[in-house]
Amino acid sequence: MLAVEVGLFVVGLIRGKLVPANQTAFEKQVHGIVQRGPAHSVVLGLHARVERLDVEVPILGVDFAQNGIAFRSLALPSVDEVAGENVTYVVELCFRHRVVGPKGKGRFSPRTLQSMKRVILLVIGLCASSAVFGQSKSEVQRFQKAMELLRSSPPQVEKARAALHKLTASNPSYAAAWVGLGEAYSAFAPFDPIQAREAFVRGAAAGAERQAMFRWMHNAMDQGWYAHADSAASAYLALPKTPGAQRAEAEKIRASARFAQSAVLRPEDYAFRRLSDSVNRLDMNYFPSISGDNSTLYFTARQRSEQSDEVILASQRTATGWADALALPGSLNTRGNEGAVSIRGDQRVMAFAACERGDGYGSCDIYFSIRRADGTWSEAQNAGPVINTTQWESQPCLSADGRELFFVRESRQGQGNANIWRAVLREGRWVDVQPLPTTINTLGMESTPFLHADGRSLYFASDGHLGLGGTDLYLSRRVNDTTWSVPQHLAYPLNDHLDNFGLVVSPDGAEAFLARGGMFEGGDRVDLYQLSLPKAFRPTPILWWTVWVVDRATRKPVAQSEWSISDPERAATVAHRGPNYQVALPLGSPRGFQIQAPGYQILSERKVLGERSSDARTDTLWLEPIKSGQRTRLENVYFATDSDVLLPESRPELQSLAAWLNANPSVRVQIQGHTDNQGSAAYNLDLSRRRAEGVYRELILQGVDSNRLEFNGFGMSKPVESNETEQGRARNRRTEVLIL
Repeated sequence: MLAVEVGLFVVGLIRGKLVPANQTAFEKQVHGIVQRGPAHSVVLGLHARVERLDVEVPILGVDFAQNGIAFRSLALPSVDEVAGENVTYVVELCFRHRVVGPKGKGRFSPRTLQSMKRVILLVIGLCASSAVFGQSKSEVQRFQKAMELLRSSPPQVEKARAALHKLTASNPSYAAAWVGLGEAYSAFAPFDPIQAREAFVRGAAAGAERQAMFRWMHNAMDQGWYAHADSAASAYLALPKTPGAQRAEAEKIRASARFAQSAVLRPEDYAFRRLSDSVNRLDMNYFPSISGDNSTLYFTARQRSEQSDEVILASQRTATGWADALALPGSLNTRGNEGAVSIRGDQRVMAFAACERGDGYGSCDIYFSIRRADGTWSEAQNAGPVINTTQWESQPCLSADGRELFFVRESRQGQGNANIWRAVLREGRWVDVQPLPTTINTLGMESTPFLHADGRSLYFASDGHLGLGGTDLYLSRRVNDTTWSVPQHLAYPLNDHLDNFGLVVSPDGAEAFLARGGMFEGGDRVDLYQLSLPKAFRPTPILWWTVWVVDRATRKPVAQSEWSISDPERAATVAHRGPNYQVALPLGSPRGFQIQAPGYQILSERKVLGERSSDARTDTLWLEPIKSGQRTRLENVYFATDSDVLLPESRPELQSLAAWLNANPSVRVQIQGHTDNQGSAAYNLDLSRRRAEGVYRELILQGVDSNRLEFNGFGMSKPVESNETEQGRARNRRTEVLIL
């Protein structure tokens, strides 16, 4: 009997079906198998207390230790989900629920398991079927030898196919051999969809309907044979009494296959361009990250050799392309593995993933490194238990301003799915750590999140949404802090039947970067590519703006400057301290700046990027020492139309003004209101006075002594520009602070 654990229950395989078994007897059998070795049957799942077997556990000739397979202590499906099912489906669930998986980081796509998974499913399921359908001992031995050829390294595909052809010719009713032959043509190169379909159909006719159509629809979808996947899934769904979980899977494959058949008829031109050898220096180059000013490309690289470790490299953009990629200087790269890098827009902070470190909380954790003043990178700092857990955390994405962290966490419930999570940096601590809503996260696998510098456009990979097979790339746009738009599938051929992931988009939104190659298919190389992004999938372009605050008299930066940067569209405010600030300015999206320093007049600025002529710009803002008669325009105070009601987006400006007044208790000011020339002089004079009074009252509520405040309205009597244009009238509608 073949024993399989399902949650806290144990079932056994008897004539190809699963029946309940005794827990104690099962545990004894586990220990017996481990001690006695390969002459005995195989255990697929282990008790939840056991995380990994370091001894060899053979599975009908498949050596878990030799093939780098480790058991995981995660929950399997419920006993109701699999009782009475063929063992092939249970093994399928084991992989889908990640009870078994690759030893090591698990940082890559599920496609790393495909080859081994297919062999284990095939050998277990088909050997079980052999017992049911009663083939001769000689035929079973011939079948097992053919399977051994498929799972040899490298697979001896042609010999296996020849053996299975002979076996099916001599016994056309041998269903397991037909299904094995279908697998040999659909899961191992060189592929042949015609031969595969014929073999699976013959296997179904010989009595293995469920197994044949289930494997055929999966393999056809994996290879991009969408019409075949559609027909196989439809055939499976037409079978009587198929289990609910398998039916749901078949329905999803059929829907995806039909979506894919339509999608491939509407390709986009991405103009893929492989980056030069100066970037693609090693065998495998992947997980790119681009700086906010579009000048530097960071990525993970390693040689294909198992002895090679992952390192983080960076390449500088030049007038003609990219300079030689170099390992980051400092203490970041070690003899271990550092990968899945994400750089903050200003290139001062980096997030990345590392696994099995002494200070880790789980198998893989997220770490940070800080760029020192000399340009070197600090030793890795674990992100801590708020971000990292006993689960698997990886693939971080720092927002351009460093205030948000998106990352991938494997399910707490152990259901084998991985979702995208988000955390917010507030007062130096990561808080509000939550998964993204189900608009984005599915019961499948989400991975490689990338938030563009516009703060709205989230690119990610998933196998849970309708797609073309494997993992596909999607775009969702932020509506507010808790709501995201329905993901938009990125068109073929950027997405195809293979796993596609790890897309990052440049600040201007016109180009993107990702890795392509044989990362999971045993190819020789994985290289970074640059591509043109169609307009429908582009984010809002941004300008990387660097601002210096300088004393107008001394021409020296003011190191004690305190900043308040507000985003009216998201009702968000960021605090900063220092002589300069770097920010992503999205095209057409306003940003408010309030800057103050001890002994200086408060400075108010409002920036709206109307056009974009370069990737980056540097500006200077001038601070003046406090003195009587100085006047400051409050650029970020807003009123409702023809009203003295302050709008909510005015709050950050008035809070900064109140803080400045409280920090300079000897200063007395007058709040002055001004209007344009639309309406009568009397109406505008009254409106300007009421608006000035509104600011006056708000400052008192903020704790400013009323004895230090005055207010007055001047209507349209003191224009600063012509009222003949809308732009001029907008400049004339203003609130000012005069130092008395």
